[in-house]
Amino acid sequence: MRDSGGHGSAVRVRQLLADRGVPVRAVAPLPGDRRGSHPWRVTTAEGRDLFVKLSAGRQRDAGRLRRWGRRLRYRHLDDQPGYTSAAQKAGHEARLLRLAGRAGAGVPRLLAEAADPAGEGLLVEEFVPGRPLAALGPDELGTAALADVWRQVALLHRAGLAHRDLRGANVLVTDSAARLVSLAGGTDRATPEQRARDLVEPLVTLAGLAGVRPTVAAAVEHLGAAAVADSLAWLQPALLSRPARHAVVARPALLEDLRVEIAHHCPGRRVRTARVVRFTGSGLFLLVMLGLLGYFLVTEFGKFAMAIQALERANPWAVIGALLGAAATYPLSALALRLAAASRIPFATTVSVQVAAGFVNRVAPGAVGGFALSLRYLRRQGLPLPVAATTVAVDRAAGFLAVALMLPALLPFARGSAEHLRAAVAGRGWIVLLVGLGLLALAVVVLATPRWRARARHAGGQAFDAVRLLVRSGRMLRLLAVGLALTLAYATAFWLSLFAVGLPPEPALVAPVVLVSVLGEGVATAAPTPGGLGATEAALVSGLLLYGVPAGTAVAGVLIYRLATFWLPVLPGYVALRLLVRRHVV
Repeated sequence: MRDSGGHGSAVRVRQLLADRGVPVRAVAPLPGDRRGSHPWRVTTAEGRDLFVKLSAGRQRDAGRLRRWGRRLRYRHLDDQPGYTSAAQKAGHEARLLRLAGRAGAGVPRLLAEAADPAGEGLLVEEFVPGRPLAALGPDELGTAALADVWRQVALLHRAGLAHRDLRGANVLVTDSAARLVSLAGGTDRATPEQRARDLVEPLVTLAGLAGVRPTVAAAVEHLGAAAVADSLAWLQPALLSRPARHAVVARPALLEDLRVEIAHHCPGRRVRTARVVRFTGSGLFLLVMLGLLGYFLVTEFGKFAMAIQALERANPWAVIGALLGAAATYPLSALALRLAAASRIPFATTVSVQVAAGFVNRVAPGAVGGFALSLRYLRRQGLPLPVAATTVAVDRAAGFLAVALMLPALLPFARGSAEHLRAAVAGRGWIVLLVGLGLLALAVVVLATPRWRARARHAGGQAFDAVRLLVRSGRMLRLLAVGLALTLAYATAFWLSLFAVGLPPEPALVAPVVLVSVLGEGVATAAPTPGGLGATEAALVSGLLLYGVPAGTAVAGVLIYRLATFWLPVLPGYVALRLLVRRHVV
């Protein structure tokens, strides 16, 4: 039979087994996270199934990089043992398999181990039937198998061993039995902390499959309440594998429910959460954002100072009105997103997300930061990625459509030479063209890849269903009305900013000011600078000059407007973002 998998390692596996007198009929790679080795299912000439793991220098180097990365991120957390060679790694796992087998733990039986002069390590084990926990769905894990998982972990710990990688992929179950596999990261001198951390991953995985109460009850029965309670200090997302973190995201209350249930079995036990993370991804993100914002503040400090000076001579009531108009854009933006999401998200939290987006957009061009933040928020609210992306896209499209509906009433007031208009259109056209070409290239790649094509078809179906539901619900008209109100809120803030520095309250100037405001916000979205910095101010001032607004009034009014809509929301946006990150909302 032919080998499958397309790896040159399959030939190497055949050769190594043949050298040891094992004729091979077929070799097939096994899926999953390999963690420094290539696993294979081998069928011998006699029809016997074997599990073969081949480790080479390349896999060893990858494991070393992973350990370095973990040591950089985590504090006081001893990681998997370092190996000077792939053969040493195979020997370590073989020794742990023997020790666990002598202790009666459910692990695969070791049949052979070998070290090749080229530095490769080979392990041959019996092939264990069963499905990994990671492949099970809710209600597929039986009570007997649930109990046996904890029984095997207890046997391992009583022998002084710790697995240290009890992800769902490394626990195989049948209807009534469990087996622990992949002991390469384990230790035979387990400390109490290592045994406590061993419980965290299976607690989360099993609770997601069988429920919190049965999971904790079975763990307490086989390990004891005190041993299970020791895991409380380590029951945190930072120590979970990626699939377990996804389970926590899908069920945000899962960790807290586990803590409450464990505390119920061990009352009076007060445990402090261990600090293991030196820095988080969100912390680094906020640090980078602050650094970029500081840079822009330094480079644009002159404009900021001029805006403050303009405030000293401005009408205070008009300035307050401009600030209120700018503030009104956040609840309106939240309402638009909520309408696009079929009201499946809380309004108050959505307002906070829009305030935080005001900070993110200050350091990302083209409102990309706000789009990404809204998308992450909707994902945390449980919306599938295609539905979440469609929701944000519909929200933005409704805003553009609202502006398009206003243009017939505003274009008669447009002024400027044809050359000026062509330059503006050409500037926007290049951006639209580049974005369109990028999307076209992405579509070609997706359609050319069968797996991505299937995913795109499924995602497209979900997106289409979301749009169809939006249209049928009658919320589209309300969404357009909110988009129109949002545009007018910006225009009101702009007009009041100009009125504060001396623009006469003539009705003839209202439509031109609204038109300039709309075009200015369009430039802010399309400009390649964060928040349209520089380009927006220039577009607003030049637009006002076309209508005969004095240069001094135009510059001062634009500076106050940008102070209200760009600079002042920075601090509230940063505070909102920190709170949302801390509460795991984004």
